[in-house]
Amino acid sequence: MELIRRFPAELLEQGLEDWHWLPDLADKTPSVTSAFGDVFLEGHDGVWFLDTIEGRLSREWVSARSLQDQLNTVEGQDQFLLGGLAEAALRSGLDPGEAQILSFKLPPVLAASSWSTTSKSRTSLSPSP
Repeated sequence: MELIRRFPAELLEQGLEDWHWLPDLADKTPSVTSAFGDVFLEGHDGVWFLDTIEGRLSREWVSARSLQDQLNTVEGQDQFLLGGLAEAALRSGLDPGEAQILSFKLPPVLAASSWSTTSKSRTSLSPSP
């Protein structure tokens, strides 16, 4: 499974429409997502991370190079790509297709006591008609 998902710019923009309530999102350009749909965005001041589970947008890296350096570590993959959870989902048979991401049936904050691979599913991404 690809931990970093690449989608057409139009699809990424559409996926962010419901997130425009977050401060500072307007001047960022989405580049890629994690397998769980968290979004990496480029800004004039660095690379930002939209954590869709926590509903938080934060500047995490000063450059694309520093992002890549962190994602080249196991810790970075687990923190920002949820690598361990993605691998567990794959082992349980959840392998997102080309236009899909993994999603949670119940947000982890609400399902902490029943955390398992059965709490994940696939979500299809498609352009609006």
